[in-house]
Amino acid sequence: MTRAAQVWDDELNAHGAIDRLPMPWENDDLMNTPAKMTALFSKAGLTSVRAWVERLDHSWDLDAFVALRMTFGYRAAVVCAIARRSA
Repeated sequence: MTRAAQVWDDELNAHGAIDRLPMPWENDDLMNTPAKMTALFSKAGLTSVRAWVERLDHSWDLDAFVALRMTFGYRAAVVCAIARRSA
């Protein structure tokens, strides 16, 4: 989990928006090697699967990060409800 995501989660937890279901991408051990990714894609019925490791660097600005985090899940609904009450 990134530092920004950890701060986001900590603040939501502090305000009672406890995450009931962790996001699926936090299960890195299921897909942290090319061999595991190849197996997952093959199991899903894809053919000619090739996987490799490549570093992805992305710098988020605050507005983009908040916009992304408010588009999915139970916590997004809670944040939106809090924002509406505050407006």
